[in-house]
Amino acid sequence: MIALGDLPGGTFESEAHACTADGSVVVGHATTDRGRTAFIWDATHGMRSLEDMLMDDFGLASANLTSANAITPDGRTIVGTAKYGNTYGGFVVVIPEPTVPGDASGNGFADHSDLAIVLSNWEQDPSIISTWDLGNFTETTLGDTDVDENDLSVLLSNWTGPPPPAGTSVPEPATLSLLAFSGLAVMRRRRPTGLVNDPD
Repeated sequence: MIALGDLPGGTFESEAHACTADGSVVVGHATTDRGRTAFIWDATHGMRSLEDMLMDDFGLASANLTSANAITPDGRTIVGTAKYGNTYGGFVVVIPEPTVPGDASGNGFADHSDLAIVLSNWEQDPSIISTWDLGNFTETTLGDTDVDENDLSVLLSNWTGPPPPAGTSVPEPATLSLLAFSGLAVMRRRRPTGLVNDPD
């Protein structure tokens, strides 16, 4: 079990209402100085006000969002309750798809951070549907549900990376491909093959 924490200000109180299919993103409400506030949580950022996330990550201004009540399995659509003046009503937020192919981390580049995401989610449990943020860049185009060589190909063919520091060199995509497959080989060698039951 993971404690999600609370938003700054107000009494310490938060409640989770829904999560994505893989449990990586959770939404709900917490209490701040202005009262009930919708939150979004992930392991990288912790708990954030949904309003702050929409503004900071996507430049989207919103109303006073008081509670996030549900989120789609892929984490792209959130619904809940907002305060409009002195009245309350529902809201729906559709989070834009990343615009850079291969950008799982959402930093605007197809770079080493995305390669790390792809490798860490490579051919995971098939019952878990991998989404864009987990390195599955071909979910909508090919209809697959896991992270595989198709997604690695998308990343490498769109490799940009942030501007490197002066005096440093950036590996060519072919070199990165070799490094990636070397890393996969190591991961597979380390992967346990199963447990042997003790007859006693």
